[in-house]
Amino acid sequence: CGRCASATGPPSSERRATIDYYPLNSLLSGEHRDEESVRTVLRAHLRAQSPDLTAGAIDALVERTARSEPIEASITTLSAEFRRHGIGRVDLVKIDVEGAELDVLAAIAADDWAMVDRFAIETHDAGRTEVVRTLLVRHGFVVTVDETPELRALECATVHAVRPHAPMGGARSPDAEPMASWITPA
Repeated sequence: CGRCASATGPPSSERRATIDYYPLNSLLSGEHRDEESVRTVLRAHLRAQSPDLTAGAIDALVERTARSEPIEASITTLSAEFRRHGIGRVDLVKIDVEGAELDVLAAIAADDWAMVDRFAIETHDAGRTEVVRTLLVRHGFVVTVDETPELRALECATVHAVRPHAPMGGARSPDAEPMASWITPA
């Protein structure tokens, strides 16, 4: 995407960085990628999506798609983007940054947390999922964690967080039903 930027670093940081770009599987691209964990995720994904593939076929596909090349990228923060675009309220922040979710959340300025109604965050590994859940609860969100068998096979989870006052559908009206009324905390 032409406007893509990674959101990491201290709340005021904007910088250039070298990231590992996977041209045949760009969703794996990111800063500080561990080649072996990339291969592990690819293997698990291929096994889950194509159970009929042989181990040899999976290894060949992993070998072909797990090749990265370094590229220079702009790194910014959500808070910097909120300010740059004059954003005062956010219905949903979706974070899928292949293991850098804590960096993104840590870079949200203290005053900016209150403007976000909802988060949907893909996390990688159980320890990181619990840290994300705890952080969101501390900032006043009702949190659920989705760990379907498919996500568990990839060592992932999806964390959903909503403010108790956030209306369903994103419309803020006095009679809107709060989303928290139909979400059960984890």
